[in-house]
Amino acid sequence: MGSSGYTKLKVGFTILFAFVILIGGFLWVKNYNPMVKKVNASVVFNNGRGITGGDPVLMSGVRIGEVTGVKLSPDNRALITYYINYVKLGADTKFVIEDVGLMGDKALVIKPGTQSAELDFQKFRKVLISLEWIP
Repeated sequence: MGSSGYTKLKVGFTILFAFVILIGGFLWVKNYNPMVKKVNASVVFNNGRGITGGDPVLMSGVRIGEVTGVKLSPDNRALITYYINYVKLGADTKFVIEDVGLMGDKALVIKPGTQSAELDFQKFRKVLISLEWIP
């Protein structure tokens, strides 16, 4: 391999390294962790109170997920889709929309229940559960 071949090899490895850094940086910024199980679900409220996609999902003040979308359900209520890192939640868990900042930022807040029966997220994916807004 001549000088030209060695130079091409160095350029190839440099481009490959830059590509790996670019992908790694993107995943780091998006807070992607393949080792954490994520749960996608949805909840219906009579009033969405201005929550939008990208707003946090909080439990006990800790961010455990993100709202992925808000749209109207067939019966004209707010359908909020979200994902969270898997946590065990009691069947009596409550979901509320709260203001979390001085500028009117919103968050979907999970108030964990005390029942030993676990919340069935499969049910949430297949059937829209109607939950009322709790002030």
